[in-house]
Amino acid sequence: MHSRQIAARRPAAGIGSRVSGLTDVPFRAAAVPGVRPWSGHLSSWLIPLVAAVAITLLLELPHVIAGMQAQRGLMFVGMFWSSHDVSQYLAAMRDGAAGAWLVTDHLSGEPHRPAMMYSLYVVLGKGAAAAGIEFERAYMAAATCGRLLLLLAIYWATALVSHLPERRYLAFGLVVLGSGLTSLLGVAARLSGVPFEFAGAELNRPEVSTFLTLFTAPHLMIGLALMLGIARAVALAWDGSRAAAAAALTMALALGFANPFSLATICAVLAAFAAVQGILRAPTRTGILAISGVLAAASPFLLHSALVFSADPFWGATYGGQNRTLSDPPVELLLGLGLLVPLAMMGLRSFLRDLTPGRTLVMTWIVVSVVLMYLPVGFQRRFSFGLHPMLGMAAACGLPPVWAWLRRHQTFPGSLVRLGGMALLAQSVFGSTMFLYIVCVLGAFGSPDGVPVSVDAATDRVPFQPASLRSAATWLADRVGPDEIVLGHTITGNLLAGIMPGRVYVGHWVATLDFVRKQREAHWFFAAPVDDERLRFLVDQRIRYIVYGPPERALGATPPPPRGADIPQLLDQPSSSRASASLRLVYDTQGVAVYEVVSEAAHAR
Repeated sequence: MHSRQIAARRPAAGIGSRVSGLTDVPFRAAAVPGVRPWSGHLSSWLIPLVAAVAITLLLELPHVIAGMQAQRGLMFVGMFWSSHDVSQYLAAMRDGAAGAWLVTDHLSGEPHRPAMMYSLYVVLGKGAAAAGIEFERAYMAAATCGRLLLLLAIYWATALVSHLPERRYLAFGLVVLGSGLTSLLGVAARLSGVPFEFAGAELNRPEVSTFLTLFTAPHLMIGLALMLGIARAVALAWDGSRAAAAAALTMALALGFANPFSLATICAVLAAFAAVQGILRAPTRTGILAISGVLAAASPFLLHSALVFSADPFWGATYGGQNRTLSDPPVELLLGLGLLVPLAMMGLRSFLRDLTPGRTLVMTWIVVSVVLMYLPVGFQRRFSFGLHPMLGMAAACGLPPVWAWLRRHQTFPGSLVRLGGMALLAQSVFGSTMFLYIVCVLGAFGSPDGVPVSVDAATDRVPFQPASLRSAATWLADRVGPDEIVLGHTITGNLLAGIMPGRVYVGHWVATLDFVRKQREAHWFFAAPVDDERLRFLVDQRIRYIVYGPPERALGATPPPPRGADIPQLLDQPSSSRASASLRLVYDTQGVAVYEVVSEAAHAR
């Protein structure tokens, strides 16, 4: 049936029509006199706008608290989730401020060609430099804007499943706050004493929790907002809006610069959606035009990513080969998504009673995401961005019947069923979200003992690092050239790369070429005093500076004694092939020492 004919039909009396006033109005706003398809009822935006601002401020609280810990000698790196990634974004900002449009990998010392990636941060760095704003402050401001933009995009996208404000509010709440069963299982384990083993995907995977995504990097939040915006614009274009088709193309271009990887997902979803609409015999000219525009806009970005991150010998080996983000096993994924899955299945059944382009797009996205995220590739999980919001929107059409059934039990003993069921439902849907927020607020105060540093723990992922390391990095930033290499622990190297213009020998596990070998060599270097073999290593690897701080001391490092200005040591080799070097103490403040590696020729001068 043609989509305009479907739009003109009155919705069938189904589940929604039997639940306390949640009956959908005629589905497409374009078919309702006096309602504009872009905004719907403007009054329906007041509550979501207030909610989006309130949630944004609530999420800012732990970030503000974390920033206040500087007086305790703790440096907040700027992000709670995967905090070790921030250095790459700050490095891209510094490249942009220096005039570049392509970025260099500051976390590896090998020569390589710059590449187009992290373009959002390159532009942000240029803007921060022009406005005289510190890069860290600009990054935090971008994160705040990203949260607000994503929240507003989520509400705009809820019109894919309904134009009734109450149903859209419910969808907004489920997408933003809905999560998995980890919290419920934790409570059950505590009460029963039975140890449950579960991964807690919604506490670790932003692809499984939109609430967790709000704690991630700006490009992920903005990228997801643009994906949802493209979906909504395509649905509007399917109803004949040419402006929506142009908007979809524009947002696809913006997505290419913000988070080009997500273009693969949205293109696959839209291609499958067009095929489904063709089978349903409901294609429209503007709808096909919108999808064609998105695919055309995405093609250059996808081609560039394929060439750079597979064919280029450096970028293909680092971000292409080492960046393995595999999907969780299906059982862990289902636990992470929780009740949104069965509620979404109930909602999808009701979709069939009024199958609009928006609802068809939601169902298509869910199926395509699940298929993509289990393809035999190393970056499976990245394909699933958007799955959780689509499940939340579908669940908004499946929850009302459950809620109505619970409310029918008003008298004793049925009231116990109602109270217990509501408590269980709330804990199952929102428990992990509350737990995650509480963990972030408590974690924002940092450890009473400072930053925990150990050889085995993943201390590069904690949101704080010693402020003394930042001071040393700032000192180095004024002295290190763009091609000069600094050696430190993985934690130190990762921090330095975001602050100074030079490079580090080993840092992030994705960005450092041959990370495992270099990490092992760094541990070996700092595990014993400097000898001829270690000096030879410094010369061979073209290392200019060595940093001795808390992470290095955790490896057992002992800085060379400061005997005068220089600490000369010659390598024990034949004179014809002898390489020589000396270590010069050039910085020693707050428990962090920096030594410069000076070659024999430079030492003679």
